[in-house]
Amino acid sequence: MNELRRRRNQGGIYEAERAALIPPSSTDGGNDLRGNRNPSSATSRGKGNAQKSSSSASLSTAQEARNITESLRHTKNMMSQELERVSNLHTVIEEDDKHLSEAKDDHMDMGGAVKGARGALRKLGRQDVQEAVILRCAVFFFYSVAFYVFWSRVRIPFLLW
Repeated sequence: MNELRRRRNQGGIYEAERAALIPPSSTDGGNDLRGNRNPSSATSRGKGNAQKSSSSASLSTAQEARNITESLRHTKNMMSQELERVSNLHTVIEEDDKHLSEAKDDHMDMGGAVKGARGALRKLGRQDVQEAVILRCAVFFFYSVAFYVFWSRVRIPFLLW
């Protein structure tokens, strides 16, 4: 039992030394480290000073709480706007991906058609050259026949016959 009284006395001495060395701040309101009310520090300030300090501390604490709450609301709004922007951006990217996939599929489907068209154009080019040769031969044959008919009917003596 004596040991218990000695420890309590040492605890009281420690708290008294602490109160003498470190004045209580306006935020703790005379509380010790464990959150217990320390009446010696509260009464040392005086009743009027304690009420002013307590009310100004509660006002500044309330103002800080309002500022923090407002800051958190602002942060929440900014984050929700950013989330909405990212969501819209994600939707746009998905739509663009669908369009690009469709364009790729169309391009792949047209590969066979393009090869077929290329073959048809080559064939048309060969036929064009062939028809040009035939036309020139036909024109030459026509003028040859016309010259022969004219030569055989007119019988121009100075020409080879």
